[in-house]
Amino acid sequence: MYFRSDPEFSLSTPSDVRALATTLATYRNFPFINHSEPFWPEKFIDWSNRYHCSEGFVCCNMSNSLFNNAFLDYCLRNSTSYIFTSYNDTPLFDNNSFALSGYTAMLPTHLSYSHRFHRLSQTFSRLSSLSPDHGWWAPEWAIISTW
Repeated sequence: MYFRSDPEFSLSTPSDVRALATTLATYRNFPFINHSEPFWPEKFIDWSNRYHCSEGFVCCNMSNSLFNNAFLDYCLRNSTSYIFTSYNDTPLFDNNSFALSGYTAMLPTHLSYSHRFHRLSQTFSRLSSLSPDHGWWAPEWAIISTW
């Protein structure tokens, strides 16, 4: 299980949210990934699509004509009251400003860990297929031990 850091990460537009949801759905369909449930960004899009909007109120339905990108930050935070999150699939918000500062997702795999390089290199070759530009991968235990 690995985490990836991308210094250019942003969820400031509906397109950003949809792109992240699409990327995670693609990762979930790799044969060596062992994760069948939708990730939080996918759940957020479903929640947003079901959100009832009314004139004069904040609209969190990204497909509704009343939606404004200025609402997105509020909608992302508000959705966490309705969408289940866990330490391995959650948006991260700054404690002081409450601004979205990141997102973490864990991708459990069917891959076996091995200290033998030829087996380990196969694992990293498969994981590199998930790797867009920028960022890095780290075993989960290393992140948790320093979190």
